[in-house]
Amino acid sequence: MSFSPSSRHNSELEEIAINLNPMMDMFAVLIPALLMLSAVVEVAVVEVSAPSIGPSNVEQKPPDTPPLNLTVTVLDGGYMLTATGGELPGIPRVDPGMTMAQIPLKEMGVVCSRFRGTVPPPRSRNLERPGCNDANARDTVPFLIYDIDTLNQAVLKIHQTYPNDRNVIIAAESSVQYESIIDVLDATRVARNADGSFETMFTQAVLSPATNM
Repeated sequence: MSFSPSSRHNSELEEIAINLNPMMDMFAVLIPALLMLSAVVEVAVVEVSAPSIGPSNVEQKPPDTPPLNLTVTVLDGGYMLTATGGELPGIPRVDPGMTMAQIPLKEMGVVCSRFRGTVPPPRSRNLERPGCNDANARDTVPFLIYDIDTLNQAVLKIHQTYPNDRNVIIAAESSVQYESIIDVLDATRVARNADGSFETMFTQAVLSPATNM
């Protein structure tokens, strides 16, 4: 059966209705789920500054007291604390004649669930030890780790001695893992007092490469 030209033309222009119900149902499920996730997921931002290069164009009046210039250097063997503008109370010194203190690594049991497939930092000091895996994920395995608690309490004593100083320089060797630097940023920022209250310490952090110690 043949069609006339006009009937063929009308059939080609006929619009087909698209069923949008499945897409609307998908959006109806996704939008509440995304809103719930945005309320649950917490994003933490730590503000740090890069070291400035070259002299400042603005002439600044020298302070009445020299700045502490507290520097925490993350090494493969632990933490090194130095200060050019004051003493470091309550920390064993490397040299009694220098304002330089050291917090060495400590042997401690670590729950392996956080480090599956690897070892805790500093990894260069733990490579010879059995690593964390699915079999021992819930076990506590001894490793050499950074003594972050001692660092936190040491910085608290320094802050209590110099309460008006808020600047700290965080330096690290090139082999130091990123997570170890974040731990130091947290440990120098806030500490818990003996009464359970929190005290804000060195909030102005500057990242810098480590020099030869």
